Formats: sequence, structure tokens, C-alpha cells
Amino acid sequence: MYSKDLKRISEQVQLVKGEFLPSEALDVISSQFDEKIKFHKTQKLQLWEANHQFDSRELDMRIAELERQKEIAKNFITSYSNPNQKIQINGVIEIIASNS
Repeated sequence: MYSKDLKRISEQVQLVKGEFLPSEALDVISSQFDEKIKFHKTQKLQLWEANHQFDSRELDMRIAELERQKEIAKNFITSYSNPNQKIQINGVIEIIASNS
């Protein structure tokens, strides 16, 4: 996508793509969720250090949602009892420049 001055305002990047054994898929997915959860927990701590009256409900909800989504992914992957079953992962991230 381009802005009026033909400057690119969005980009898609391939974070993960491939077929994995269930144990590998679980590691790949878990590590992605863990990093994102860690990011939000660190952000929450930094905001709290700056202001002990900081309302963390929004970040708490985001962390809880990520933990829930991680559990959904884990349950799906572990539902395949055949350790040789291949799990395909296609993780694309869309990055959009915003003025807000």
C-alpha cells in the first residue's frame, strides 16, 4: 500500500513458514507467544515504574489473551498423537505506518 506521495505505508514480512514435526511446531509457536508476552510484561513494568498509579488493565487483558491463544495453539498441535505428523505454520506479519 502507498500514500499520496508514493511512500510505502505497509509491508508484509514472513516470520515463520514451513512444515514441522509437532514437537518442533510447539517450540516455534510457544517461543513466538512467549516473546510477545514478555514484551508486554516488560512494558507494563516500565509504565508502572514511571507511574505507580498506572492502570494496567489493558495490558493485563492483552497478556491474558496471548496466553489463551498460546494454549489454543498448544492444544491443537498436541492433538496430533502421531509424532511424525507434519504441522504447517504460515506466519505473516503486516506492518502498517500510522499517523495516530
